[in-house]
Amino acid sequence: MRGLIPSCLALLGAMGCLGLRSLSAGWTAKPLPSNRTLSATTWIIAGNNLGTGFLADAARRLVITNAHVVAGQEVVRVIFPEYKGGTLVHDRAYYLRSDRAIRGTVLVRDPGRDLAVLQLQGPPHRSALALARQTARAGEPITVLGNPGASKPLWQSTPGVIRQVAFLRVRDVQGGPALQGRLLGITCEKPAEPGFSGSPVFNANGQVVAIATRSNARVKEFLRMEPVLTAILVAAQAGSLSPLPFCCGKQRQPPNWAWCVEVSEIDDVLTVVRTRPRTGRRLLDPHTAADYQERGVFHVERKRLDMALVDFSQALQLDPKNAPAYRDRAQVLRLLGVWPRALADANQAVRLNPADAGAYYQRALVLAGTRKLDQALGDLDRALELDQQDANIYRERAALEVVKGRLASALADVSRAITMDPKDATAYRLRGAVQGRRGDYAAAIADYKQALALNEDEVLAYNDLAWLWATCPFARFRDGERAVEYANKACERTAFRNPAVLDTLAAAQAERGRFDLAIQRQHQALELAPPNLQNAFLTRLQLYRAGKPYRQMDDLLASFGWIFP
Repeated sequence: MRGLIPSCLALLGAMGCLGLRSLSAGWTAKPLPSNRTLSATTWIIAGNNLGTGFLADAARRLVITNAHVVAGQEVVRVIFPEYKGGTLVHDRAYYLRSDRAIRGTVLVRDPGRDLAVLQLQGPPHRSALALARQTARAGEPITVLGNPGASKPLWQSTPGVIRQVAFLRVRDVQGGPALQGRLLGITCEKPAEPGFSGSPVFNANGQVVAIATRSNARVKEFLRMEPVLTAILVAAQAGSLSPLPFCCGKQRQPPNWAWCVEVSEIDDVLTVVRTRPRTGRRLLDPHTAADYQERGVFHVERKRLDMALVDFSQALQLDPKNAPAYRDRAQVLRLLGVWPRALADANQAVRLNPADAGAYYQRALVLAGTRKLDQALGDLDRALELDQQDANIYRERAALEVVKGRLASALADVSRAITMDPKDATAYRLRGAVQGRRGDYAAAIADYKQALALNEDEVLAYNDLAWLWATCPFARFRDGERAVEYANKACERTAFRNPAVLDTLAAAQAERGRFDLAIQRQHQALELAPPNLQNAFLTRLQLYRAGKPYRQMDDLLASFGWIFP
């Protein structure tokens, strides 16, 4: 992707692809992974290119490898390992003589992430490899399994360790496409030689955490440039994964270093193939502003804010008057907490297309996030004048109306949102908040339960229901045991790092008479709390030290939709 965001050109590296050059002698075989792991790892022959791949979806017969391995080929040969007498056959001549290859059609290529997906023309008769569900961490041991060289035995492994996890951009000084995305930097006991391109990288549980792509087997130094957008992309998240930093500066990499494309990128590409077969090629190898815009929306849906920001910016570079791209980039910047730039983009979206309700909606969310509530409500009103069929606008206006104390209007708006979209868990949670503020605790409990029935991972519904059960002024609605149960669920889903949720757990423990645990959790909440919550948290801590539970519903909305810093 040329010309992306100039400030996003994070890394310049001098390196070689792993799959296309001759090898040095002296390879030493290492202990191999399990038979199940081996059986799903493939040798790929794509014209004159040799590399590695692995079976990622047995039902759909999908194999994943590097884009530079398949290069311009549309059909490649895919070879799975075989056993004789219970022993793995490593001899490549055996597989070539016996013509064990299955034809594989190249479905899609993603040059930016150096990934390609093949579909086998016959059944693989084996299970796919399991993808890790979380990003690996620096310091974790790994194993790389691949097919080095033109003359060495096949299916060799080398142990290694993860040294770096980052979102970055690497330029291939040999003229290949730039590599961009979430990458792992690893060092191995032996160099990741050519032929290892497309090799699965396994964690200690035998799950794939990355796919090998480029190494410094031939070039010993990577030159890197510091990006201007570091502060933005450090905050970028991929689903439940932790934020990844940009790498900056200039340094010499250790020997036997390799870059590997992280598992979330693999999962993204596979998701495109599975869910968007007709547009997959265009999304994964975009050329026009519309292509980048569409892929950016896909990344937002996947909560890949880092990639979405890059795609919308590329769309705007190709088409500076692309109002939807400004609108959608404003959304991403807002989610990343970059308020001034988010507002600038939202303003530009409104200026370019004043008839777009979505532009006003996104600007309202930015304004609300910066406490400009009256302006935000004005934009939501304008959005509803343009589009009265968007449940989200009614729901967000209801949230702001609660903050302004307009409970009757809030109830009407959120109820209308639920009528329009009865599967919106967030709307039910918000209506539970409104009902609680109005004193209709039974209705509030019912709405919270419905929110959780629709989405069992709705963290704030667990938190808010636990808060009601712990602090309601009417004893018949309190339930200390269930309050602790639900508060713990909220804490588990926030890794016990959210101060408001820890505050709820403390209140729940106090309600059931465990003031020792309440004090412990309240101290944790205080350590994490921003300045504007310190006084309230200290007040509750003093109550628990005095052996008294907390009773108040006025701040029930503290964790609902609008949380201000």
